[in-house]
Order: sequence, then C-alpha cells, then structure tokens
Amino acid sequence: MKPLVNASGKAVLPFARSSPEPDPAESTVHNYLQSFQDNPTCSGTRALSKRDALIDSKDLDNKFFDPGANRTAIDTAFAILKQRQSTKLTKTQEIALMSALTTAFISLRSGTQTQLASSITQDFDQNIGPLLGLTSQSFTSIYDLFPAYDPRQVTEGVLCQGQNAGHFLDNQRSINTCACQLPSSIRPGADNPPPFSSHLSKRVVGWGWDSTPGSGDGSIPPDVRLMIAGILNGQLEFMYTRLIRYVQGEDGIVEMAWRIPQNQQGDVYRYIAEDQFFVLHAHVNHILVTQEGGDRYVGVYQMGSFHGQEYDQENNRVNGRPTNTDDPNDENLTERTEVMACIEFPQRRFFYPGAPQSQPQDCDPIVGQLGVHLRVHGILDGSTLNMVGGNSFEPDADGFIDDLAWDFLFRGESSSFDINHNTYHFPG
Repeated sequence: MKPLVNASGKAVLPFARSSPEPDPAESTVHNYLQSFQDNPTCSGTRALSKRDALIDSKDLDNKFFDPGANRTAIDTAFAILKQRQSTKLTKTQEIALMSALTTAFISLRSGTQTQLASSITQDFDQNIGPLLGLTSQSFTSIYDLFPAYDPRQVTEGVLCQGQNAGHFLDNQRSINTCACQLPSSIRPGADNPPPFSSHLSKRVVGWGWDSTPGSGDGSIPPDVRLMIAGILNGQLEFMYTRLIRYVQGEDGIVEMAWRIPQNQQGDVYRYIAEDQFFVLHAHVNHILVTQEGGDRYVGVYQMGSFHGQEYDQENNRVNGRPTNTDDPNDENLTERTEVMACIEFPQRRFFYPGAPQSQPQDCDPIVGQLGVHLRVHGILDGSTLNMVGGNSFEPDADGFIDDLAWDFLFRGESSSFDINHNTYHFPG
C-alpha cells in the first residue's frame, strides 16, 4: 500500500491508537484531517456562529471545561457523519473537524487529555501542523489572543488562514501588544486598574491585517485593517455613537457606526451587496484622568466590529440581524471579528484612544491612528460617556473612574447621538 504524503513530500505518519481496534471517531478525524490537508479550503471565508457549533462553547472554555465531556462531545460531533472522502470537506464535516480539534486542544491546555484526544493532537502535529507552522501546543496560547470568542471559531479562523496562519497570528499579537498599555504609562502611580471580564458574542468582518478588499459578492470579506483605513481616509461616513449596558457586570459598550458609500467605490468595504454599514463596539471598563491637565481617556479592553445590512428606524440604530437577505437567520452576515483585545501580561492593560503612546518601530500604527481619530473627532472621549458620568464623576486617588453609572441608561441603552451629542437622524 502506497504511503500517504503531505505537501512537503513527507510520508503521513500513522496516528496513535487508543486500542487495538480502530476507534471510529479517531479514524474519522484522521480522514477529515487528510482531506483538509489535500484541499485546505474552508467552506466560507467567515467564521461560523456559536449557534452552529456541534459542541457548546462553554464546554470548550478552559474555565468550564469538563474532562468527562471530552469523549461525549466528540462522539456527538460525529454521530451524524458517516461518509469518508478524499475531496474537499463539506461544511458539516468541516464543523465536525474543527470541533474535534478544539476539544483536543482545550483538553491539552487543561491537562485532561483522554487517549482519543491525545491521538487527535498527535495526528495534527504529524501532518497538518508542520504545513501551517503550528503545533497543538501552540493553540494553548493562541486562544489567549482571542479571550472573548468561541474557541472553535478561533481554531477555524486560524486553520483557514492556511500557510498564512503564522503571519496572521504574528500580526494579531503585534496589534494587541502595541495597542494596549499600562494605565501607569499615562498616569504614574495608576497601578491598580479595575478588573474586566470577557463576554462577547462572535461576529465577523474578516480576519487579518493585510488590507484585503472585499468582493461585495459574498466570496471575500474585507479585513479589519481595510475597514479602519476607510474610517481614517474619510470614505466611510460617521453616523452615530450609542451606549449599551451589559445585562450583567459594571462595564458597557460604546457602539460607533459608519455608512459605506453606496457606489462602486464602496464595494471594497462590503462582503455582500447588502452590506451598508460598518460598526465598532468598544468594550469600556473605566475612564483614566491624567494628573496634569485632567484629560480623560476611555479605558477599552476589547474592540469588535461587524457589518450591518439595514437601519432600524424604530430604534434608530444599525440592525445587527438582517431581514432583507435570502436567509435572515444567517448570523454569519453580522458576526463580529476582533479588532484588538487587551489581555493580562501579567498586569491588566487597556487601549486608551488618543492617549500619548510610545510604540516599537515594528508596530502597525493603524489602531493607534484609529484611537487618535476617534478622540480628535469627539467620537470616543470622556464626553462620550456623559450619560453615565463621563465628565461629571470624580476619579479616585489613582485617577480611575470605574463606577460609571451604566444603570442610568433607559432600557439598557442610550439613543443614538452625533458628535455634538444631538439625537442622530438617519437620512433615509
């Protein structure tokens, strides 16, 4: 029997067996890995929604991961999958493969690997991993780059980058590292910032930082960097800001929306023809007040983005759930992708839009430029949070205002307002 070889011409090594008899799930994963290696093309350029996951995201979160669910989760993922193939994976098979890999990677991270999960990670490391410059062990830190997102979507988003995976991850690490800073770098002595929590849903524009233009026909989404460039160069028209309170917790969201030009020039900013808007969600934890001058900078620990397809006139905001598409329940159309996330290294860091910042020469300056743009144009500064005490509350001894009154927001959100803090009116 002729041995299988990978793209480098190396023989595909046999994967470990957990028993003398082949495990059906193990064999299926191996076949799917081989198919993905032969044709590493994903069924969609957007990550899949949590709702479509075959394994519940909380089971994959390392904080809640139940080792006993490991076997059950994989069996469930493959219960409906019977066929084997050597061609491109179907969407269902792709979901199953990403679910199984994620379960195995998470169990490796938590030190609770079963024999089945161990054989899956070995199979990955011997075959697909070397082609992408990744190992199963590397995923234990990759998930930290996207702390708020469904781990399976992170697995899919990374693997679907193909040989660009390493470049993509390096760029995301650079963005996170360069955008986030210690509060003490702005106000000396501000060494005890308030804690924050991550609880975002996933919505996707496009992963990556290579300024990839969108196709407008559903085949290629514009990536985050291109969308930010559209804001900076003025091609995207600013619409409104809106404040949103979390159902739980003391943090909130600042929603900022821009309109995509309704002409051919705007097509590069669209994934599908229906995309009319671009929205940023800044997840805010506090305001930091400087000692000299009393400047107030908003402390952002995470920022996400998504496209919108229609405007909700009744609620005066971009609608996150489209109703004018072939499948209005397709949440992929408005899924969020991460712009940046500040994680602990080991101290808590934040992105302070418009704050003075010293960055290494190899840093991509675009997120910093976005921060300056948001502050200079009055889109995201202390006054933005006036409804929750932004410019009226006094800071503590370290300069933090971390008791913002999000409860003041009627029904949990404010009306949409322009840069002059007047009610925004959609032009129609």
